[in-house]
Amino acid sequence: MELPLRKIDFTEADEATFGAFAISRVLEPAIKEDAVLLSTQYQTNLAVQDEEKRIVFGPVLIPDMLIYRNQNGEEYNLTVDAPTIERIAVNFYANNRANNVNPDHKNELEDGFTFFQSVITNELIPTVKGYEHLPLGTWFMGAKVKDETKWQEFKDDKYKGWSIHAAFRQTPVELSDLKQTVTKLFSLI
Repeated sequence: MELPLRKIDFTEADEATFGAFAISRVLEPAIKEDAVLLSTQYQTNLAVQDEEKRIVFGPVLIPDMLIYRNQNGEEYNLTVDAPTIERIAVNFYANNRANNVNPDHKNELEDGFTFFQSVITNELIPTVKGYEHLPLGTWFMGAKVKDETKWQEFKDDKYKGWSIHAAFRQTPVELSDLKQTVTKLFSLI
C-alpha cells in the first residue's frame, strides 16, 4: 500500500509564523544522508581540513525526496521542492537562527556550534564532492564544533547528520502530482 504524499508549503505569508527554527544534530537524519567530518573523513576543496578545525558538513534538505512521517499514528511521506528549500534557507538566516542548534529535536538550544557554510546546489554549484548523487536544490550546511564533548560525539558516531527543527504547513499531493514526483525520483536513480 502506498502512503499518502504531502508537500511542505512555505510561502511569503508563512514566514512570520512557520519555518526552520534550529538545526538539530541527529543520529539518523530523515533525509538518510550523513554529514562528514571534514577534518578526518573526507578531503574536499571547501576548506582546509585538519583535526583542529572541527568542521562537520552535510546535507540538510534534499528536494523531492520522500521522507517517511508518522504523526499520532498517521503515516505518510513528506516532500519539499527546490524553490521551497531555498525560501526556507533564506528565512532561516534572515531571522538570525544560524547558530540555533539542538540535540535530537529537543526544545533546548545548545552552544558550541558556529554554522559558517551554507550552500544550495544549483547550475553554478551543481555538486558537492562526496554528494554527487544528490539533486540540484539540495541544501548543505557546515559548522565548526567548538565544544570538545560535542566534537567527540560526532567522532564517536553518536550524531551523524543534520535535520531541520521546523514547523510548516503541509498540503496533500494529488495523484497526478504524485506520478510526476515518482517519475522525477526514478530519473535520479
